Amino acid sequence: MKVLARNMLGIAIAATLVGAVTAGGTRPPSTGKTVVSHVRDNQPTDRFIVKFRDASTPFHNATARQLALDHAVKAFGASARTLHRMGVGADVIKLDHKLSRVAAIEFVRVLKQDPNVEYAQIDELKHPATFTPDDPQFASQWHYTDANGGINLPDSWDLSRGNGIVVAVIDTGITSHSDLNANVVAGYDFISDAAVSGDGDALRDADPSDPGDYVKHNECYTGSGASNSSWHGTHVSGTIAAITNNGIGVAGVARNVKLMPLKVM
Repeated sequence: MKVLARNMLGIAIAATLVGAVTAGGTRPPSTGKTVVSHVRDNQPTDRFIVKFRDASTPFHNATARQLALDHAVKAFGASARTLHRMGVGADVIKLDHKLSRVAAIEFVRVLKQDPNVEYAQIDELKHPATFTPDDPQFASQWHYTDANGGINLPDSWDLSRGNGIVVAVIDTGITSHSDLNANVVAGYDFISDAAVSGDGDALRDADPSDPGDYVKHNECYTGSGASNSSWHGTHVSGTIAAITNNGIGVAGVARNVKLMPLKVM
């Protein structure tokens, strides 16, 4: 039973990590590590990023691209030149003098009015500001952050937090818990033996509640010892998707996934 439980824990966590990495395929607005600009709101700048549409003439022709830039920048009393093209096809451009923050934002707006422009933005240096959830037991979850044995979890939160993923936890079921309930969807009890299920019925049904797997003295055989309930399914569920940054308990690996408790042991 203990070996099976450990295997189930590994399967559940692996499923979570795979789901978290693949969910969406894009970087969502981060509530994990927050990307903060080095450029303050009132600081002038002379660098911008402009992406012309792939099918447009300015994208393929340097002369047409320069004409488009000249047209956009003339109202600001500046000239523009292309520094280089990025791997995504956008061009980094530099003006001959810096614009105020207000003027820079307006210049971007003018650039976006060109139907040949796919997007435009100010070119800013960024740095990550580390986010630490306020869950009181997060500091003791060494396996999330330890340099040698951890999974570098705070950095992964900048990529995904499991949105849109449902993880089936194949385990002992689940208990009602304030740090989990909001992330739990309907599950199932697959045990049809009342002596094993512990829930008083011999039915496979839609109630995956974990009544506990404690045993009393002599319950298993004469001379067998007593043991407390493991609440293993709840523990695994908490590792996967405990509600995070709510001031309660622990932080979940992929806190926006939904949990489907499947009671099999």
